[in-house]
Amino acid sequence: MTITVLLQVWLVDYKLFIQHIGNGGDGPPEYGIKHLMTGESWWLNKQRSAWLTFENIKIPFPFSKQWIWEDDEVINVELQDRILDGNIYLGTDGCKIDWTLIVSGGTARVCLANN
Repeated sequence: MTITVLLQVWLVDYKLFIQHIGNGGDGPPEYGIKHLMTGESWWLNKQRSAWLTFENIKIPFPFSKQWIWEDDEVINVELQDRILDGNIYLGTDGCKIDWTLIVSGGTARVCLANN
């Protein structure tokens, strides 16, 4: 079995663990894994809507490589909102650095997002 296949199997197991068993606990992230459907006090309404109701979970996560939107010449708010698609919020390291689990789309993985 190759490393890629092992990693894919591990991610499937990890997704199932987070969704069904590991509902909260020690991290990483720095402040621990949040309980499912538990939000942060600083979230915007669109984050609450996506991550507390799971309404965006079946929409494929649109990104396959790192994107630093601060480097864009024109702000693309619609594209920025797509970062909420296809993932489950895991927790935060603070300073707007969040951990999410990509559950739909081309590549399943744990992702760090700097909001």
